[in-house]
Amino acid sequence: MKRGTKFLDLRGQKSPFALIRIAKEVKKAKPDEILEFLVDDPATVDEIAPWSERTGNKIISMKKEDSSWIIRIRRRSS
Repeated sequence: MKRGTKFLDLRGQKSPFALIRIAKEVKKAKPDEILEFLVDDPATVDEIAPWSERTGNKIISMKKEDSSWIIRIRRRSS
């Protein structure tokens, strides 16, 4: 899998803290930049899609690997 321009391992962080961290990192990214996050909290995974719709940032992929998910997000254009 091609790595995003930034990779952040958030395993062990629970909702809402993991989602807050994702939101902060995406906000700091350049428009159209792709970021990759590794999470293991099911609540965070459930909250990603609604957050994405509210903010206009696009989920490129969500892939489950063992007990974690790799989530790739593209920062909205502007």
